[in-house]
Amino acid sequence: MIDPERVRDAMTTRGFSQASLARAAGVSPAAIQQILNGSTKRSRALTSIARALDVSAEWLEGLEEAKTVILPPTMDIADSDIVSVQRLFLDVKQSDFAAQKRRDRVYISRSWLRDMTHKDDPEKTFFVTVGVDSMSPTIQIGDEIAVYLTTDYDDSTDGVWIFLYRGSSLLRRIIPVDDLKIEISADNPLTPSFITARDTIKIAGRVVWHGRSMAT
Repeated sequence: MIDPERVRDAMTTRGFSQASLARAAGVSPAAIQQILNGSTKRSRALTSIARALDVSAEWLEGLEEAKTVILPPTMDIADSDIVSVQRLFLDVKQSDFAAQKRRDRVYISRSWLRDMTHKDDPEKTFFVTVGVDSMSPTIQIGDEIAVYLTTDYDDSTDGVWIFLYRGSSLLRRIIPVDDLKIEISADNPLTPSFITARDTIKIAGRVVWHGRSMAT
């Protein structure tokens, strides 16, 4: 039995409208509508819909908990050492990154994890669905990022960080100014940059990977 809420959740995560999902799965928009309103419990196109949403057909039917498998396209999943990591939703109003809303778990290759984080600790790696536009167009709402949890900020590491500032979780670049100050920079021109003392932020993690759905 197809779970309409799981289909809707996967559509939101991947940025699909009913029409774009129908095109990607090779079905009619009416077929997607019937699934979403619960009038279709079975569909011969379930496998195609699951493939377009980057989830398993079993997950759409409520038969398994984990949703997405994110692997480099050249990887042979049968030969890889797979580990699972938690997926979160980034809410800027949540003051504790580790307490962000849990969504599901993602399965990745341990060797890919090492390449991205230079560590071998899946419990300190999170996949995050971005819900803020501060880094747009580089990182857009609905994109997926992988974050390695660390409290240490490395001046020599250029990149994007998640950190706590005045009670909010921010996704920004951190640029050193001097030994006491840093610049908080956003790629979105509508989000102003500012300079603050280093001790006003609390590092939560470093972005080590960024991905975006190709759905249109």
